[in-house]
Amino acid sequence: MKILVTGSCGPMGTILSGCFSALGFDVHGIDSAKRTACSGSESDALRDRKLALARLPRFVDHELDTGDRRGVIDLIGAVRPDAVVHAASQSDILAAPDAAHHADAATEAGLPGYVDASAASTLNLLEATRRACASTPFVFLSTKSIYGEGPNRIALRELETRWEFADERYAHGIPETFPIDDCKASAVSHCKVAADVMVQEYGHYFGLPTVCLRVGSVVGAHLVAERYGEHSRIPAGGFLADLVRWNVEERAFPVAAGTDRYVRDYIHAFDVARFVHEFVRSPRVGAVYNIGGGRANACSILEAVELIEDVTGKKQRILPADEYVAGDHTCYYSDIRRAKAHYPGWDVTVGLREIIEGVAAEPLFRQAA
Repeated sequence: MKILVTGSCGPMGTILSGCFSALGFDVHGIDSAKRTACSGSESDALRDRKLALARLPRFVDHELDTGDRRGVIDLIGAVRPDAVVHAASQSDILAAPDAAHHADAATEAGLPGYVDASAASTLNLLEATRRACASTPFVFLSTKSIYGEGPNRIALRELETRWEFADERYAHGIPETFPIDDCKASAVSHCKVAADVMVQEYGHYFGLPTVCLRVGSVVGAHLVAERYGEHSRIPAGGFLADLVRWNVEERAFPVAAGTDRYVRDYIHAFDVARFVHEFVRSPRVGAVYNIGGGRANACSILEAVELIEDVTGKKQRILPADEYVAGDHTCYYSDIRRAKAHYPGWDVTVGLREIIEGVAAEPLFRQAA
């Protein structure tokens, strides 16, 4: 079987490519020289990921800008993949701090780039898939950020070490039915909304087997590295991986006043890849799932510090910092019950402690062996 992965040199794309190659798929990766152009140089992490892809036995590299509609149509028409996974714009979100994305997208020069990366590129891929192979499952890695500041309107109760939802309707976290209207988000998030709803519409209107995975905070390529021979590294989503890294380096971690009880849920990249595989095996039409660590894998900064100190044996120093980005979630964890109900073979398998142990054992800042 053949699978097409966009953003294959990105953190998530590299992991998906490695996992599907290990499962016996012929992996066709799409990436663009724009990735290097945006950063001004090729990072060590990017070089590591390219080397990892080159070692895969079933990987074919295609350098193509997904904003090139004709090029995308021609490539998908030639490859005729059995599955398409659009991870390009998600990997960009993972590859840099959220604050940098918000600031960049707020500029007149930055916004068109995000529109191209999310909305226009997604439309190109959907249309090319519809023309060449309309029964092919199409997976779009969306983001929890499309809910904007809406979750902050939910009543909270303050516990000793974290904030918690006081409204019992959200005892399991934020569901897929949570509204996205009438709230502040960011230009980045709204570009993702445009792509998200287009993916749904190509399912509902044209009957394509599509899915939007509204991914939460993704951490870790370390366990994937051990299981699939990968040597890529995935940067932090949320605060957890950065906090582990700074603890190992014995650096003070910057925390804005009043945010030490902010809560995020974390999912290992391996578990995201596992869900993608489940959907490819048994696709649905116009599906939407919140994919995160869920309540079991949720923690505050205070709780993370305690757990990390227990794992590493090092005390963590805290440094006062500026306020977080406007609209940042005070408490967020994904309600993953729909995903588990529709795909009972899937669940979150990598817990918080195991994620932390993996990051601490082989920190993100080190060169790949």
